[in-house]
Amino acid sequence: MKNKDQTFTLLDFFSNLIHPLVDTYLVTLTAIDQICGKNLVLSKKKFVTELHNCIKALFSTKVLTHLHSCLNEIIETAIERFSQMGFLEMRAYVTKNGSTTVYLQCPAESKSRIDELWN
Repeated sequence: MKNKDQTFTLLDFFSNLIHPLVDTYLVTLTAIDQICGKNLVLSKKKFVTELHNCIKALFSTKVLTHLHSCLNEIIETAIERFSQMGFLEMRAYVTKNGSTTVYLQCPAESKSRIDELWN
């Protein structure tokens, strides 16, 4: 019986560890889906900030169960991953003061591939 309890404790731990990551990736993909094919070019920094605020709002309304789903690092990683998968185009530009600004766009061709993920 003790081994069974330890197993469930371990499963619960890893479930709670993974759940916020899944939430972040789903919210990020939903946002990408909404901008897809609309000829919008968005600042990555602004997009991350808006997703961060959105996830906090979803947590406060008890839609999401973990506040750490809103960590900017996880959101940025999700955006990078979806870019690697070809759902987003990312373009970086160097500003006059030497910093880099990254812009995001979701081409219309990505819409069908994103829709396949939902089905």
